Amino acid sequence: MKLQKKCIILAIVLLVLLLAGVVVFRNQQKTLTRYESAGGWVYECSQPIKAKNGTAQTLGHPQDLIPVDDSEASKYCHKVGIE
Repeated sequence: MKLQKKCIILAIVLLVLLLAGVVVFRNQQKTLTRYESAGGWVYECSQPIKAKNGTAQTLGHPQDLIPVDDSEASKYCHKVGIE
C-alpha cells in the first residue's frame, strides 16, 4: 500500500514538472537583433526587440523572425544591405 502511494505521488510530481516545462517553453519570448524584410532588405538593431515568426517568402526561402512592433523596429533598427 505504501509503495502504491509513493508511485502515485511520484507520478503526480512528474506530471506537474512536465506541465511546468511545457508552459515555460511555450511562453519563452523571442527576440532578434538582425532580420530580413519580405523585400530582401537586411536590418540590424542596436538592441534586442520582440520578434515573431515571419510568413513571407523572401527570394525563394521562408522568412525567419521579424519584429512584432514596427514602431520599435523603426526606432532601434536600420538597413545594412540587401540580399
